[in-house]
Amino acid sequence: CENEAVLLEAYEAIARTVADERAITPAAEWLLDNFHVIEEQAKAVAADLPESVCATLPRLDGGFLAGYPRAYEIAWALVAHTDSQFTPASLGLFLRAYQQVQPLAIGELWAMPAILRMLLLENLRRHAVRVMRAQQGRQLADDYVDQLERHAAQADTSAPLPAPPVLPPPPLRQAFAVQLAQRLHDPHPAAEMRLEFLDSWLSEEGLDLDEVVRREHAAQVSATWTVRNLITSMRAVSAFAWPPFIEGLGLVDETLRGHAGYADLDFLTRDRYRQAIAQIAQRSPHSELDIARQAMATARHAGPDPRRQEPGYYLIGAGRAGFEQDMGFRPGLRQRLLRAGVAHATAAYLGGIGALA
Repeated sequence: CENEAVLLEAYEAIARTVADERAITPAAEWLLDNFHVIEEQAKAVAADLPESVCATLPRLDGGFLAGYPRAYEIAWALVAHTDSQFTPASLGLFLRAYQQVQPLAIGELWAMPAILRMLLLENLRRHAVRVMRAQQGRQLADDYVDQLERHAAQADTSAPLPAPPVLPPPPLRQAFAVQLAQRLHDPHPAAEMRLEFLDSWLSEEGLDLDEVVRREHAAQVSATWTVRNLITSMRAVSAFAWPPFIEGLGLVDETLRGHAGYADLDFLTRDRYRQAIAQIAQRSPHSELDIARQAMATARHAGPDPRRQEPGYYLIGAGRAGFEQDMGFRPGLRQRLLRAGVAHATAAYLGGIGALA
């Protein structure tokens, strides 16, 4: 919500600047022209990563991202090291390298697209704030020069010149100074501008005006490149076919593919297997990978009955109750009530009708 609010504020500020027929930077143009993409990403994050899902993801115990989901750290590292340029190959390398040390949970892998979208939005928000600050600095400079031009247009030439402006806050100063220097070189009917009030700030920074101009131009080029990468990556994340990619990276799926029939199952059935493994792991002392391996081992040693040679028999079939006991699964109250209702469906149905009558 905070990201969306700040980005909307930046969009409206840029739109007002364009409506006033003032120039904007290329980075601001990217934000203005692609705001519909930003809105789509924000809606996707809200739909795919609600608080209930976020609360189930494993958290980091230490480091500067302590308390954040572990998957957030992976996405953060990817965005930071690629200048926000998403490619499936780079994400695959990150996830495979991470899982060589620590396997990722099923929920972490499937939450990765939404987390990546959220990171892209957060990074874009930071750059949007910089774009707004630079725009504010240029606006202050333009306001001062416009005052000088209005003074020059007055018939009474004895009127005092407008006082030099007060330096704006530090985040606005560089763009402010560069815009003044730019307007100084533009032909206009105003009196000659005096920039001595910038001297103390330049002395403190150990810079001259030419260096400030160079830095501002470099910052604009960098901002344009990064904002372009962010918008392009958002489009790529939305267009990418995630299910086969995530299935190819999951260690649980890799284990289940050891059964000859697993690859022939449809996606919904494979997803039921994964959900069953995640549910058992959530309330047992074993990890998801251990449960998948145990289901495969149980199926391999099941005897001649072909039904029992299928890992799904122990995950979503009749063998689930016994498999849960072997895994030390402890169902919650809601699960116990639901299972009791299913086990005694006729009695529950008739009893419900009787109670209602």
